[in-house]
Amino acid sequence: MKRDKTILAAYRRQITLNTKVVKSKKRFDRNKFKKELKNLSYL
Repeated sequence: MKRDKTILAAYRRQITLNTKVVKSKKRFDRNKFKKELKNLSYL
């Protein structure tokens, strides 16, 4: 469980980095992000 949290934290950090780049190009799809997080939680 602890390992999953670190993976999620790293993933979230990556997402925030990506959104800073993406925001200038197009709006960030929050629903898609939530779906991806749900998929990750099954790993």
